[in-house]
Amino acid sequence: MKKRLWIVPAFTLLLVACSSDDITIEQHELPEELKSEEEVEEVEEAERLTASEENKEKEIENDNPSENSVVHRETFEREGGEVEIEVAVHPIEIEGELALLTVDFQKISGNERINLEDMIHHPPSYRTHSLNRGNPFERLGYQMRLLDPVQYTVSHTLFFQDYKEDHQGEQYLATNAITGERIDERAFKEGEVVTYSAIFNAPVEDTVHVLIESFDLISSVPVIESENVRKQAQEFLEGNITEDLAISLDDLEKQVYPLQTYHESIELPVGTLVEEEQATITLDSDVLFAIDSSELQSESHEILEAAAKELSRVDSGELFIVGHTDNNGTDEYNQTLSEERAKSVRDHLAEIVDLTSFESVKIEGRSFHEPIVSNDSEEGQALNRRVEFLFTPPANLVEIVEEKTEIPDSLGAVMEYETGKMLEVEYLDRYPYGISIDSLTRLDGFIIGRLRIHNTDDNTAYIPHLMNSGLGHGGRGFHVGEDVLTSGGMLDHNDANGVTLLYGDQRIFPIDYWALTVNDRQELGQKELAPLVSRNVKLGVGNNLDLDDSIVVTVIWPDVPADVITLDKAPTQNYQGNLHYSIGSLVPWRITDVPIQEYKE
Repeated sequence: MKKRLWIVPAFTLLLVACSSDDITIEQHELPEELKSEEEVEEVEEAERLTASEENKEKEIENDNPSENSVVHRETFEREGGEVEIEVAVHPIEIEGELALLTVDFQKISGNERINLEDMIHHPPSYRTHSLNRGNPFERLGYQMRLLDPVQYTVSHTLFFQDYKEDHQGEQYLATNAITGERIDERAFKEGEVVTYSAIFNAPVEDTVHVLIESFDLISSVPVIESENVRKQAQEFLEGNITEDLAISLDDLEKQVYPLQTYHESIELPVGTLVEEEQATITLDSDVLFAIDSSELQSESHEILEAAAKELSRVDSGELFIVGHTDNNGTDEYNQTLSEERAKSVRDHLAEIVDLTSFESVKIEGRSFHEPIVSNDSEEGQALNRRVEFLFTPPANLVEIVEEKTEIPDSLGAVMEYETGKMLEVEYLDRYPYGISIDSLTRLDGFIIGRLRIHNTDDNTAYIPHLMNSGLGHGGRGFHVGEDVLTSGGMLDHNDANGVTLLYGDQRIFPIDYWALTVNDRQELGQKELAPLVSRNVKLGVGNNLDLDDSIVVTVIWPDVPADVITLDKAPTQNYQGNLHYSIGSLVPWRITDVPIQEYKE
């Protein structure tokens, strides 16, 4: 059945009731039994005509979904002035399994130059360049994502309507497709409207949020049924298919991904990952055990107590305690060692927490067969030596109980939050820039952060890691099995995934998810970690920012029950061996006492 947005029928009926003919009929209306057949037919015909006109108006309204767009205005600082851009997100049209997203950008005011395309596309890099294809040529689609808080999923674009060639002459459906005249190197003029369209998998809910790179989260965009989507999608494909690039609508892989959360202890090497069907608590074996030993060290007790606190919030399901080693020694030796370490952890855990709430508790040893990083370095081997707790997460595991604790000192600059106040920092002690917070907003189980990077210097040096934590993602290493945790590492350092919330004794990371990975690995079904944050955060060459200009950064975390909170950017555990370098290049900072506001339409 076709859904329609009904906004004006009451107004339409009012106009109909006020027409002179209808007033005459209403004033002189006779009882039904006293009317002649001709009079009855005239009234019925008038009613049919009125109903027909109303239906036409509703059809026209539904055929022009832009009239029901969700409108948002954003102000950008460029060339010493302000540029205001209006974003109008049309209702998302769905037909079968496909959806069409259409967004209008209009420059409302400001004479300063602004490059819209550079703002909304995800820049290729040596990791992502081969990803810049349509599906299966386009694997990322980070410039616009659909966020479903009910299903707790995020959707990437299946493909866009624009066709390009890369520097090697390979064809692909572009990551930065914009309809109409190209705007790469020309000014986005006042009053000009640029329309962007993309195809997604159809949402299942009546509304979704739209996350646009360089802009804010656009909330509660309606989803309507249409008969235009598949035809439009086919036209996009037919305009781009070549002999070497052939794909049909039925070939498209689904790009809807379940969201997951990760938090870790501020002081202890204990981290908890909550995925769709499994939660994992990871402990550092080097703190638990001496080399080649399965006997717990005394300092391990505090760590196991922290793990027990996490497990005490689980009241059902199976618990697996799994030991892992590095690749030093034989497989047989490491298999035995990993099993014995898992057993030691289970025995001690049973003394400090009630494990009978689980249906069963099993131990496993997996030797060196599931590394989270390469074993080619001592640092990598240390990360691979670990013990994991695997269990089915309850629905509320993400809810973290605040524990009063003393937060360790920041490794960088610290500022107490004030509206409009900027924290000044320096990259490598010689390239200054500023950090400020526009707002933290609570919406549908998320905390949505609007942060701002200020260019406070006229140098053109490229500054990486502005909002990034460097190698890895917290203490999670770089890959899990065949999947790759490259997001946030040296392979993609424009993410904003390094800004965390400090809540009690826990560090809360931005929400993330596993997305399909590069072409040469897609047949293996590999995925890579993608954060629910802005992914084009940079200063220096290529960003078109002058002195005193700024860019907007969006970061989305899981909700925590707090009115004020601390934002903290700190190097990951992977830099502990070279802390001086990490402080200079990753630029840690902290902003305290940031208020969290309730979202208002």
